[in-house]
Amino acid sequence: MRYVLLPGLDGTGRLFSDFRVSSPEDQPVHVITYPPDRQLTYRECVDHVVENLPADGGPFVLIAESFSGPVAILAANRNLPGLAGLVLCNTFVTSPVARAVRFLPLAFMFRLPPPPSHVARYLTGPDHFARLRAPLREAVAMVHPRVMA
Repeated sequence: MRYVLLPGLDGTGRLFSDFRVSSPEDQPVHVITYPPDRQLTYRECVDHVVENLPADGGPFVLIAESFSGPVAILAANRNLPGLAGLVLCNTFVTSPVARAVRFLPLAFMFRLPPPPSHVARYLTGPDHFARLRAPLREAVAMVHPRVMA
């Protein structure tokens, strides 16, 4: 069985390194990343995922984190050849963003590093904050703020 991973908001897949290292050798991991410099609609994200699935058509489990949950659900609805399962992690089906938040200057806000207290509380948990702080910053720095917003 192969695992196909879809990343969260950063779109880089860099935060899957622990998962990749700890996966059994006979169960390969394929990470699909999103372009860091180009905004995509959900439909374009789904097309991108489908275009970048492993070409051999063998069985795979699609694992989607956070932002990629809706993308994975929409992709799975396309009856993908070889799709054996769908795993959704810390995600949503409809946008969790309140209507009022949509009017905030998100592109500007994503230019600023998130406060460490928010990262620890909402993203990593206090026990993993020190270990994940640098990889998270690196992943976010790779993506244009406009794309992240």
